[in-house]
Amino acid sequence: MKKIIIAGCALVACVGWATLYHIPIMDSKIIVLAGKIITEYAFEDDFENNNLNKWTTVDAGWSTTNDQKYSGTYSAYVDTDATTRNLIKTLPSALIKARLTLYVRAQNTDHKRYLIHSPSFTLTMYDGHFQYYDGSYHYLPTDTTFIADTWYKIRVDFDASANSIKYWIDDDYKGEVTDIAFASVPTIEFSGHPVVDLDFWIDDVTMIELK
Repeated sequence: MKKIIIAGCALVACVGWATLYHIPIMDSKIIVLAGKIITEYAFEDDFENNNLNKWTTVDAGWSTTNDQKYSGTYSAYVDTDATTRNLIKTLPSALIKARLTLYVRAQNTDHKRYLIHSPSFTLTMYDGHFQYYDGSYHYLPTDTTFIADTWYKIRVDFDASANSIKYWIDDDYKGEVTDIAFASVPTIEFSGHPVVDLDFWIDDVTMIELK
């Protein structure tokens, strides 16, 4: 593989039809196709540093752990109690089109976990179903259940210009929702519901800006 330097940084890898570069500024990466940037990594955290230093707000109850993890050695974990516990990353700039991916594991199927809390309640794990909230809770267009102590791959594509949110669970498309009003995606936010014993883990969180 030929070594290329871009913005003072060496080429990391070639990925199929694209070339992946790493630029160590705000954890940014770009994917280039035929000389054109098609996506840019706005944020990523695999928690392998065993801390939450990349996050803007870390409420009490959030920590890293090696007790459960999807990959590597560590994941992030929330120990819920009677207060809402947030883990928030304020992005360098609000995004209009974006893709959020992560892995999640729930301690049980009881009640609800505000899994993706921005914008609105984009994705909640509620009584054994993945749901969204637009003033009331709804199943995803393709109803999808979850079970305790199992890792799930989550992908959500946002397009504020079309008021569109699309969902994938374990790479299966679950449909599009257009009734959550949002102007942009300014943050990545996970929230523990204020009830004890609704703990969950997340791993390999990535937000990509779609061009």
